[in-house]
Amino acid sequence: VEEVYLKLMELIVRFSKHGLIHCDFNEFNIMIDNDENITVIDFPQMVSTSHPDAEMYFERGVNCIRVFFEKKFNYIGDYYPKFSDCQESDIELDVAVEASGFSKTHQKEFEELMRFHNIRNVEKKEEEEYDEYDEEEEEEE
Repeated sequence: VEEVYLKLMELIVRFSKHGLIHCDFNEFNIMIDNDENITVIDFPQMVSTSHPDAEMYFERGVNCIRVFFEKKFNYIGDYYPKFSDCQESDIELDVAVEASGFSKTHQKEFEELMRFHNIRNVEKKEEEEYDEYDEEEEEEE
C-alpha cells in the first residue's frame, strides 16, 4: 500500500514538473493492476501549472489520494507534496498540448510526448471517442 501511495504522489509531482495538473486526480481516474502498475485516465480537463487555479487542483489531487488511502487502507502517508515544492523542468507538456482541454490532435501529441519521455501507462482512447469529441468541437464552432 505504501509503495503505491508513494508512486501516486510522485506521479502528481512528475506531471506538475512537466507543466501539467491533472485536475481530477483521484481514485476514480486511477487504475492499479495486480502488479501495482498505475494507469491514469481522464486527461482532457488538465490545466497548465500557470493556470490561476493550478495550486488548488494540485492540492485537491494530493488530498483526494490521501483521504482515499486513509479510508480504504487505513494508511496515512507521512509524505505528501505541496505545489510550492514542484519546480518545472525544461519540458513544457502544458504548452505542447495546450492544456486546459484539447482536441483529438492534441491528445495524440500528448500521448506521443508521454511515450517519448517514458511516462508509462497512458490510456489510449478509442478512435470513435476521438471522432465523437472532434464532432462536438466542430458543432460548437
